[in-house]
Amino acid sequence: MKKELKVGIIGSGGIAKVHATAYSKINLVKIVAVSDIVKERSESLAKEFNAKAYTSYESMLKENELDLVSVCTPPFTHRDITLDVIRSNINVICEKPLALNSREAKEMVEEAKKRGLYFGVDFQNRFLPQHVKAKELLDEGAIGKLVQARFRVGYDILEALPPSAPMREWLFDKKKSGGGVLMDIGSHWIDLSRMFVGSEAEVVSAEISKNIENVEVEDNAMILIKFKNSVHALVDVSWTQQNGQWPVELYGDQGTILCNFGEQTIVLYTKNKKYSKDGKLKVVTPPLPEIGEPHEYLISMFVSSIVNKTQPPVTGYDGYKAQEIIDAAYKSANEKVKVIL
Repeated sequence: MKKELKVGIIGSGGIAKVHATAYSKINLVKIVAVSDIVKERSESLAKEFNAKAYTSYESMLKENELDLVSVCTPPFTHRDITLDVIRSNINVICEKPLALNSREAKEMVEEAKKRGLYFGVDFQNRFLPQHVKAKELLDEGAIGKLVQARFRVGYDILEALPPSAPMREWLFDKKKSGGGVLMDIGSHWIDLSRMFVGSEAEVVSAEISKNIENVEVEDNAMILIKFKNSVHALVDVSWTQQNGQWPVELYGDQGTILCNFGEQTIVLYTKNKKYSKDGKLKVVTPPLPEIGEPHEYLISMFVSSIVNKTQPPVTGYDGYKAQEIIDAAYKSANEKVKVIL
């Protein structure tokens, strides 16, 4: 019989509850401790999941023999907390963005590697059913060779976050968040670009702007990435869009895959003879896999990786490489230059 994994959660806000809910649905996993500097938050989450509450994560790490910890705190704390967890020889999954910059992220990755620990980052958007299906179609050659890709996401941040939302305590503070929309949702969509293109960035160009009054960080960004396999990707992220959409567009030399346009979650246009016998452009609406809630799927796969000693679904290295592109985007936008990685 496989041993029960003992889990701790650092941070007790909204995303911590998402992690806790995911763990609570996995066999052989027990949430034993949660921490938050706000006592009421840690006690509330601990009570809901029958765990012990702490206001000091250091005490939590010291007093419990944990196998896995979720770091669900603001970005400016990620490096120090994650390194403390790793140096306690505990596997860790950290919220995005992984750190305030790629230097910090690299340090975290290298420390986990040195100790032979599992280290993941919560890029759950990889596991939206339409993205999973699109990647499957791309890998099997449904649109031929990928040439160009576009990733867009936008919404009204002030509408999405009510004035009382705890995230407002740090999200618009550059010292705590590391930046604005580029760090926040941009990290997700940059990760998607790496996943779909299947290569590393070579050249990055970017433009950023600030439109929301009394907010010091950028609220719109466009990043053009040339990957080493010659694919060009445009990542367009916004905190100011009204009725914004989240489309993923993949353009190959034999067809196109479109995700998240209106009510249709995925459409394949292809000349591939597996789908179009006469080689003429055909429209296909593929069925989507039944994956469930993407956070829960990612966390269950991460737990499975620890138990079965296999590669995690999303690694700390993925978080580091996304951060590297973000750093390059800020440099490009601020200095008006192309950045070669």
